[in-house]
Amino acid sequence: NFQLRLQELLALGERIGSVNTGLSEGTIRSQLKTRTYLSSPTINLEEAACMDQEADSCIICQDDYKSKEKIATLDCGHEYHAVCLKKWLRLKNVCPICKSEALNMDRMDV
Repeated sequence: NFQLRLQELLALGERIGSVNTGLSEGTIRSQLKTRTYLSSPTINLEEAACMDQEADSCIICQDDYKSKEKIATLDCGHEYHAVCLKKWLRLKNVCPICKSEALNMDRMDV
């Protein structure tokens, strides 16, 4: 089972050090979905309390998104700065938040 082996490999990598399970630059460029971030208008405090606070920041670099920055979305729906995510995907094809496969390898053209 490929998925089980991948999970075992990632777990082993965490125990013994770095294991490259990343994607090539070409694969990332052709498969990664990006958009331009547009900051939302000011909202009131009651609305802000109901919103996910991490939705407007990149968990990889910990910086808030700024208007007109490129944002990339993984298959699981989590979003990051496109530049940060491309660097991450070269090392691991795994979402930094939920650990699911970042970009589905089954749908990629070989």
